[in-house]
Amino acid sequence: MGSNGDPIHSRGIGSRPDTHADAAEFLLGQRATFITGADLLVDGGVVASLLRGHHG
Repeated sequence: MGSNGDPIHSRGIGSRPDTHADAAEFLLGQRATFITGADLLVDGGVVASLLRGHHG
């Protein structure tokens, strides 16, 4: 856990609700009109870390 109580992910940053809200806002905005049928992982690099064999 970070100093503010947020979970720390592999990039050394905490997950905050506004992080997820920023991703949703982007996908709903005009700059993302060509994005369809894609997965957007907002996990601070956790999946990438697991795929590389780094477990914390």
